[in-house]
Amino acid sequence: MIKVQGKHLIEYNLDCAVDVDVDEMVIVVGYKAEDIINFLGNHYKGRAIKYVIQSEQRGLVHAVECAQKTIKWS
Repeated sequence: MIKVQGKHLIEYNLDCAVDVDVDEMVIVVGYKAEDIINFLGNHYKGRAIKYVIQSEQRGLVHAVECAQKTIKWS
């Protein structure tokens, strides 16, 4: 939940997703998961958010593997 210029770092990423018209976002959370979920809720600027819990942090590839069933591929 780091802030840069008064805005949480994760918000910059979510804003980029909104700018390219993403309908739904999947966020993999582990460390501070409850804080992130409570802060963002189920929607960000009108876009749905789904959360995937990564019970042990084993890197980016593992995070993507955790989210694989939740991500909609088109």
